[in-house]
Amino acid sequence: MQLALVVLLSALLQQTPQTGTIEGIVTRSGSTLVPIAGAQVTITAPSPFSNGTLIVLDTTTDGGGHFLFSDLPAGVFKVEVSQEGYGYRASKFVFTSTLKTSVTVAPGKRVQVPYLTLTPTSTIRGRVLDSEGHGVPNVPVEFLRMTVNDQGRKMWAAGKVDTDTNDQGEYELTMLGPGDYYVRTILDTQSDLPIAVYYPGALDGSAAAAVALVEGSQMVADIRVGPAVSGPTYKVSGRVSQSADLILMKRDSLEPVELSATAAADADTGRFEFRAVRPGSYDLWAATEVSGKNLFSTVPIEIRDKDIENVSLTLRAGVDIKGRLIVDANAQNLQLFRRGLGDTLRTSGFLRIVLDRNDRFPFGTALEPVIDDSGLTFTFPAVPEGAYTIGAGLVSGTGARLQGSDLYVADIRASARSVFDTGFQVGTDPVDSMEIIVGTGAVSIEGTVQGKSELPAVVVLAPSFPREGNPSLYRTGVLPANGKFQFYGVAPGSYRLFAVPYLNETVPYRDPEFLARHESSALHITIQKGTTLGGLQVPYLNLGR
Repeated sequence: MQLALVVLLSALLQQTPQTGTIEGIVTRSGSTLVPIAGAQVTITAPSPFSNGTLIVLDTTTDGGGHFLFSDLPAGVFKVEVSQEGYGYRASKFVFTSTLKTSVTVAPGKRVQVPYLTLTPTSTIRGRVLDSEGHGVPNVPVEFLRMTVNDQGRKMWAAGKVDTDTNDQGEYELTMLGPGDYYVRTILDTQSDLPIAVYYPGALDGSAAAAVALVEGSQMVADIRVGPAVSGPTYKVSGRVSQSADLILMKRDSLEPVELSATAAADADTGRFEFRAVRPGSYDLWAATEVSGKNLFSTVPIEIRDKDIENVSLTLRAGVDIKGRLIVDANAQNLQLFRRGLGDTLRTSGFLRIVLDRNDRFPFGTALEPVIDDSGLTFTFPAVPEGAYTIGAGLVSGTGARLQGSDLYVADIRASARSVFDTGFQVGTDPVDSMEIIVGTGAVSIEGTVQGKSELPAVVVLAPSFPREGNPSLYRTGVLPANGKFQFYGVAPGSYRLFAVPYLNETVPYRDPEFLARHESSALHITIQKGTTLGGLQVPYLNLGR
């Protein structure tokens, strides 16, 4: 009897499935997920299995968008999905031809691959035309996107894609997702400054016309560059106080992808000249290094209908911004964060400070603070004149955001004047006695978003009164599937709290207009020092932004 039982168990073990299955459904993006038939699906094992087998299998989806791979050995598989005329949104603006993901197959298990969603892609084609309507060959064509920052300010997105015209002046770009695109060409003419011409023929990015794409659309956008090439040009000349490198940068109300020209001042006379510059608004910068010190100067340039002559720039050394950390009596172990410090010190945390310049600075000077051995005083050395803010945040010894702390930044002062909200001007304001005030008793806020749809959502915590120059009082977080959120280290005060759809775009949570639009429906809370707010029921506002 015992021998028969052993034989039976052995037989059952031999029948246990040693393979698994991968299946999924490929759908089209949108409010309703429509299946895509005929999509190509390929799975590969990234390395051979123990028996030397390298698996590469492919199939196509059926009429319901479904695919199935069975009898697969256990292991990790890469899944790739593609379909002609469709793409995958890899980031906010970038689409790729193939959706890629990975799944792990376990013996006897059926693995469902989630979120296999493709978007019908679009095409923009056209010609770059001269004043006689002839195609301009072999010039670059760039495709830009407009976005808004967290303050609701329009600006060009950082990324762009480009192509070149052929010998007939024709261009084409496929694999574009839905949205507004701005198309421009860059002409390298006799000017020291390259000329950007935006569709349909604008010299200024703020006057560019958008090419609006919907899913699967094809649009034509011809760029006429004749007026730009044949228009008047002028010189910008002058003298800098000593030998220096100069940059003339086009200024635009919408902060376009920069175009600039460089020149070097004459070593003996300091004279400089930029030739054939088109009318517009510019910033002229000069920089040099003397005895290890960086010297800078800048001046705005407005070109209308004549040459700009006798521009004078006097180079000056930057100003040292000096300050100290002042902490609550209950947080005496807090120190300023230094790179490479790690977790070697036993402290209650670190305060990382960052100096942000409020305008474009073309020389890329690193503004890293020098922290003394006590960890309580800092210096930003040789900071050029201009408008700045200091950002401050609590981090762990590795630089990650500090979770669960009751510390918060209460104020930042320059010579006893608060600059927490307003920022300060180097070259005008006194900056040799900055103080960063940190207190204890920060608040933890927990809650759940009510009425959330299937769309991803982001929860917004903003002060009841606009604090435009003080980003530390604003918080956002993408909600997990359970709709629960938590914010640590919130400063005492009055706030509004709400959630909105997250559509893979920047939420302008510091824009006064955006906040005013949600004011009446938001949850208003007042938090006292040292308290914890839990169980909050936060409204989900499915409103246009």
